Amino acid sequence: MQAVARIPRHEEINKVTEDNDFDGIITLKIKDIEENSRYVSGTETHTTSLEETYIYNYLNAWNEYYVPGCYSKAKILIIETNLFESESGKLIYTATTEMFEASSMEQMISNLAQKLATNIKRSKVLTKSKH
Repeated sequence: MQAVARIPRHEEINKVTEDNDFDGIITLKIKDIEENSRYVSGTETHTTSLEETYIYNYLNAWNEYYVPGCYSKAKILIIETNLFESESGKLIYTATTEMFEASSMEQMISNLAQKLATNIKRSKVLTKSKH
């Protein structure tokens, strides 16, 4: 059985935003998880060594290595972000972001936060603080 987080009531959210003088509320929701597979082509490497060059003739001194191609699977998280004005509750920004599943959750969250901060600034929905 999976635990479900309790969604705070509207009054609780208003109290927290007023008590802390927050002017906005941001929500994130995983809308979908897609699995993507793609073919990664193989590589071919040629090497030679001086030792082999002196012992064998030039053509036999080459070593050839081949790493075959393979299919790589990756999960893509579709994340919906909404930014609300806390005073009016008005939606002032929304975005959908596709993120590749990173090796660590901390890294993925950090990347998402940086992308959102840049995009929100660029959209100019935020105004300077009244304080």
